[in-house]
Amino acid sequence: MQGRSKPLSRERREEQILKVAAKIFARKGYRASSVSDIVEGAKVARGTFYNYFDSKKDIFLHLIDSYFKKLSRLLEENSERLRKAEEERRPPLEAWFENTMKYLEFHRDNPDLTVLVFREAMGVDSS
Repeated sequence: MQGRSKPLSRERREEQILKVAAKIFARKGYRASSVSDIVEGAKVARGTFYNYFDSKKDIFLHLIDSYFKKLSRLLEENSERLRKAEEERRPPLEAWFENTMKYLEFHRDNPDLTVLVFREAMGVDSS
């Protein structure tokens, strides 16, 4: 019997679709991208896409929200790092340097989301 891969959990499937959508939006731009591009890239049926998202705009907004939630967590960690440096009476420059590196690493590790926010999010259409 040939091995069939186990179906993805709901969370993993959503993650897969989001990752593909981010890549497509970053590469083609929001306006030039379509739900068809996303379902083809994610290798899912159109109905599967609509089980998770209402529209192209919905998935786009979900990606933008995800970016800002991740960034918010990073900024909270950075704030905590500065607070600890102050508590321990260490020079804040160390913490600032580490915070800057974490910020840059975040964007390096999330290139598609970074492109969406800095290039695409300002021009989302109303459809």
